[in-house]
Amino acid sequence: MNYKRKISTSYTEANSYIKGLYNPTISNIEADNAFLDILSNTSINTHVDRISFHCSSEIKEPEKRLFRALKDHGYSCKEDSLVEHGNFKRRGLYTHREKNIKIAVFYQHKDSCPPYIPDLRIIVDDPDIISIHWLDTICNSFGFTTTLSYVELSIDFSPFSDFLKDYLCRNLVLKYYRGTSRKEYESFYIGNKHKNSKSLIIYCKKIVGDILRLELRFNRYFLKSAGVELNCLEKVNSIDLSNIISFKHLNREKLINHLIWRHKSMLSMPYQDDRELIRQLRELSNISNIVTDQIHYMKKQTDINNSNRFFEDIPEANLAFYERLKNARYI
Repeated sequence: MNYKRKISTSYTEANSYIKGLYNPTISNIEADNAFLDILSNTSINTHVDRISFHCSSEIKEPEKRLFRALKDHGYSCKEDSLVEHGNFKRRGLYTHREKNIKIAVFYQHKDSCPPYIPDLRIIVDDPDIISIHWLDTICNSFGFTTTLSYVELSIDFSPFSDFLKDYLCRNLVLKYYRGTSRKEYESFYIGNKHKNSKSLIIYCKKIVGDILRLELRFNRYFLKSAGVELNCLEKVNSIDLSNIISFKHLNREKLINHLIWRHKSMLSMPYQDDRELIRQLRELSNISNIVTDQIHYMKKQTDINNSNRFFEDIPEANLAFYERLKNARYI
């Protein structure tokens, strides 16, 4: 058998086969123009959707003081129940009688709870700056030490558009995303909000009322670096998102060439028959399809390190998007 000819033929066929997988049904230019058109006819509303902070206290059962203060300030207890997961046994849920503000207070450590966990965890949904200042003042008066855990900013687009959601999911990425890094504190991350506790997470979802919501979850490290604390939450209005996130295209050709180069030795092996080659091609095509069709795969750096190198900025989309967000206030 002429192995040299077999190697050359196998690699050439593999190269053509993989490149043939990438024929987008809609070009980048068409998609960008459609996004700009939809964006110009879409209303945008910005607000803080949720904040979370912890309280440490030297007094016994600090939650009782907080519950009394909430009731005296127009909040009523809607639920007090056991918590299945996490470090706390119970959760008290309070809603304001006039405003659409909900406050969840997690209290009473489980036996398995680590000793460094603070006494209370408080989550506030749909807050306004007055309610946050009041909470901070009350906690200080009780001698609580507060630590802001995360803040979720929401950008609501109306009316809802499937195309807009798809465009955001595919093209809005972290500007300085570095992929895998040993110095994790130096990198921004994107991914599953329940599994990812790093600096910044972005994701979009449909909300009741024909609204598409883009959520940005800023976690403790980022908030601290931006000087945002519970007593000065309004500083989130000064965060320049254009320095953090950007619309980018995936450079498919660059990615394809990388994948082929990465698997070159595998595809160049001399095979006694074509069965092993076909298996390898299928494996490679599956990886390639996942990366191309689900851009989130790239963002999670599961298969490819330093994936930021495969993305290129979309200047028109960035300019139009941040022009709409000029002077936006979240709280």
